[in-house]
Amino acid sequence: NLGLEEELKRLSAPSNHPLKILEFIDNMEILMSASDVLVGKTGGPTMIEAVLKKLPMVLTDVLPGHEQLNLDYLLKFGIVHYARIPREVLFMVEEILDGKLKTNWEEASKKIVNVPNSSTLLEAIAGLTTKG
Repeated sequence: NLGLEEELKRLSAPSNHPLKILEFIDNMEILMSASDVLVGKTGGPTMIEAVLKKLPMVLTDVLPGHEQLNLDYLLKFGIVHYARIPREVLFMVEEILDGKLKTNWEEASKKIVNVPNSSTLLEAIAGLTTKG
């Protein structure tokens, strides 16, 4: 989206938190590992990867349907922060970077990554093969 890229490049970030706009990338896992906060929408794979990497998230511009359901789920467990307008995004990012807004990743992991009474795919498959 070249128009969006140009618009983002015109943004000025506070000098104490530099901003770098990238074009299309194919190494998201590396960038997430090096990031301090993720600002975006509620795409399922991106959210899961961010949770597993314990990357704080500020979500915005959520559309009705699956994006809203994803947001509601993540908010329910206190895993993300939701900003309705750009000014809230900026405020929440600053609060995260300054250590004032935190996510309890230990609790989050218990609730959505290591859910009680859940099984892994391999355990489920093993259960199917031993029954037959």
